[in-house]
Amino acid sequence: MSNNDTHDTVTEDLELQEVLEETVFNERIVKHHKLGEIKLRHPTLAVQRKIDSAVRAKRKQLLTATDEITNDDGTTQRVPAFKSREALMKEYSSLGWWTPEQELKRNELNEQQLTLITTLEVLGFKTEEDLYDQLNSARQKLQEHFEDIDDKELSEELELAVLRITVPGEEPAGEDYQLVHKHATSSDVDNIIEELKDTHRLTSTYYQLIKITSELASLETEYMSLFSDSWQEQLQYYQRIAQVYYCSTIVSTGNPLWPNIEAVENDEDITLVRWVFTELTAFWQGITPEMREKMKRYNFMERLIERPESSEDSLDQPESNEDGSSQENKPTPSTEVMDTTEN
Repeated sequence: MSNNDTHDTVTEDLELQEVLEETVFNERIVKHHKLGEIKLRHPTLAVQRKIDSAVRAKRKQLLTATDEITNDDGTTQRVPAFKSREALMKEYSSLGWWTPEQELKRNELNEQQLTLITTLEVLGFKTEEDLYDQLNSARQKLQEHFEDIDDKELSEELELAVLRITVPGEEPAGEDYQLVHKHATSSDVDNIIEELKDTHRLTSTYYQLIKITSELASLETEYMSLFSDSWQEQLQYYQRIAQVYYCSTIVSTGNPLWPNIEAVENDEDITLVRWVFTELTAFWQGITPEMREKMKRYNFMERLIERPESSEDSLDQPESNEDGSSQENKPTPSTEVMDTTEN
């Protein structure tokens, strides 16, 4: 086993131990640059009941809220303030604003993104800079290998071939590989070529991930601009706020970061709210700071990685007992945002 493999194994063991300790004690301490140390916790049964109660009250408020509109004949009427996601889907589909094909494309891009990330991990992707370093290193080795060729015309052909097979993002032509292989004077060149092919496979997959992520981000932005006013999206956002309020405290005082849920909802510092929820999500999903650092390899995805998930996604965490100890394999009760109206 190499030193790198040993280091990776030790690191993984330490990360696992850290997750286990946090699970046992049901807490993680994180540091905010202004507020200092913040304690994050899984919701206990009592806390979960408070969250559920707050969300149920908000749901009733959203479903009963109305707006007054003026008709063409000058009369006024009260209409629901928030439509359901399904009602908006039908409305936007008829207008051509959001079609079933776009919804299918959004789901497909999410699946493709996950597949590409998994492929990169299997292939041993480190960083984008590492890919460029590998290509530059291969180019230098090949250039040094052929620098003593006396035939000027052949030397120029080989130089161009070496450049072409070490350009990032370009699929090298087989003829260039064959030319380099044909005039190689040692088996070292064969090894370099095989490593180059692996690097190009990684690079191609990485660039495809960038493309897919860009397309997905565009669709997600469009989706949120259209459906953020549905009562389900509003309720999901409120649930996140309730989780932020009840599951985070300031270590030095033991008090919540805000006096009440309404203060969280009305706080103009949305960056702080998003930061706390991102840290909570990482804690609930067992993502350690070390794992977060690894995820930064996909630096162009940081905004998407930090985007809070909806309550329909994988936010269920293990429940905790009244004393804070963890219960294994039992999902935390959560408010299920269901469409019961067709407003």
